[in-house]
Amino acid sequence: MNLPLKEAKAALKTVFEKIFSEEKVISIRVIPKLDDVLGKAEKLKVHREKLAFYRDMNTKSEARVTIKRGGCCCFGRIEIDAVTYYESEISRIAKEIQEVKAQREHQNSGMGIVTFVSRLQVSRSVN
Repeated sequence: MNLPLKEAKAALKTVFEKIFSEEKVISIRVIPKLDDVLGKAEKLKVHREKLAFYRDMNTKSEARVTIKRGGCCCFGRIEIDAVTYYESEISRIAKEIQEVKAQREHQNSGMGIVTFVSRLQVSRSVN
């Protein structure tokens, strides 16, 4: 069952408080379902590196650096400004990431982190 984050957090707290009735739950963090954001974030990182590379190339060159995009092999490919292309791709991917996060912020991944303190831990740290 995939509960929304708030409900999952409350359920997790209830379970831990029942199982470990002698301990105190300090915090609970339910991990949101953002697995597909990882691929987009990696692509964003690569595009940022390429943008930095082409900006550097433009400072060393008299003409702006272009890249070929679209089409297949030799057919239908057009030359476009490299910096402009990567700036627009970075903007597009960052927007996609924000949209996915907004859609998924209430879905949990089925994983969570619970921090609690037991009386045994407290007595050991005091003594």
